[in-house]
Amino acid sequence: MGQACVTARYEAPAEKVWEYLTWFGVKKLTGSSLFKSVEFDGSEQKLGAVRTLHLHEGLPVSERLIEFDDRDRLNVYRVIDAGPLQVIDYVGRIRVTPSGPDACFVKINCDFTAVGMTDAEWQVMWETMEAQLLEDLRKLVEA
Repeated sequence: MGQACVTARYEAPAEKVWEYLTWFGVKKLTGSSLFKSVEFDGSEQKLGAVRTLHLHEGLPVSERLIEFDDRDRLNVYRVIDAGPLQVIDYVGRIRVTPSGPDACFVKINCDFTAVGMTDAEWQVMWETMEAQLLEDLRKLVEA
């Protein structure tokens, strides 16, 4: 099983950044480098909720919410339909941690098993995609 992680510091309050990374807040990132649209199976953030990310190319990817804590700014989700991603047993985590009142850190990490490539190859691909997403987020929250 592989693991991957990206982090970033933002010159913006944690609450502002978290608005984009909550279960439903990710919709504000529609049109980012990672996906063009997102659909939700309901209107409540609850364990078991499903969202589907429509990538710019290929099949969509569906995720199930398995843990969340808005107070501590944490979302944990499992990929239940990998679409074009060559991965199985993927569990992702997003956490936002304040760094004083006007800045914060974001950590996105995952556990996974690559299919058809090494875990190290998939890790590099994933970290590149997520790093670009973090840059897309920077443009929105530090503007």
